[in-house]
Amino acid sequence: MKYFEDAAVGDTFVSQGTYRITAEEIKSFATQWDPQRYHLDEAEAEKVVGQLFAPALLTLCISFKLTHESGYFEILPAAGLGLEDIRIPKSVFVGDQLQAKVAVVAKRESQSKPGLGLLSHKTEVFNQHGELVLSYVVPSLVYKRPQSEA
Repeated sequence: MKYFEDAAVGDTFVSQGTYRITAEEIKSFATQWDPQRYHLDEAEAEKVVGQLFAPALLTLCISFKLTHESGYFEILPAAGLGLEDIRIPKSVFVGDQLQAKVAVVAKRESQSKPGLGLLSHKTEVFNQHGELVLSYVVPSLVYKRPQSEA
């Protein structure tokens, strides 16, 4: 377990292994959460980008799993404060192998919560070709080291 004091701007974490996306997963997720025809039907997807592709929200969900696998959350989180600067520069296709890189991009003391600090981390998700498919920044509250451990 790590605390606010243990993190520095520039610290980087990479997910262990990759996550392979399947057609079944794309269609199942889309059926329940984003039932666009181009996420459910290969012929419709072909008209848009040439092949079946994942809903952006599915890619975002996968990125959270990969962030957890990176070890970033060893820095003890108290609460996320939102998502900022979301970018989706490239579609995620069936068979893509996704990996996340997480970096601490900002750090400051909390003015209103003495036992907490604010960290922002940027998550970038890449496919097997090293192409960026998703990026975003998460500002969050993280626990400071208890006085008894200082």
